[in-house]
Amino acid sequence: MLRADRFATPAVLLAAALAFAGSGCGAIDPAQIQPELIPEHVKVLRLQLPSFDEDAIQGVWMWRRSEVTGEFEAVSEIRLTDSVLEGETEFVEYELLDPAGSSLGVTLSAEVDRSGAMPELSLWFIRFTLPGEFKASVYNAAGESGLSAESILL
Repeated sequence: MLRADRFATPAVLLAAALAFAGSGCGAIDPAQIQPELIPEHVKVLRLQLPSFDEDAIQGVWMWRRSEVTGEFEAVSEIRLTDSVLEGETEFVEYELLDPAGSSLGVTLSAEVDRSGAMPELSLWFIRFTLPGEFKASVYNAAGESGLSAESILL
């Protein structure tokens, strides 16, 4: 397993650059950044959150399947804030946490996409581990959901 500090400096620099570039403009649309400019361990997660409104979701856990046990293990957390309106556009702010639970010190924002049947968020994600199979769960003050039905290779 790779040590988290291997990616700490590039991750913080990328997050700082994203926050700086996006200051005053709401969110940075991942589609506007050329894929070859994004480091291999930085991904964009598109999450459908059916309970986003009624359950006051506070965050997302990312889980990676262990090659040793075959079980999914929590490897990263994304903390969300309440959504806010800027004009007619709804945003949620979030922060990325490293595997030790420490914030990277940068707050990012994502537009809440309500064009489909359920709210969706596109969130930047820094993979602090080796590539693998990932699932997600969400949590709020009442507890945590089960793991997502689908998995993704990151």
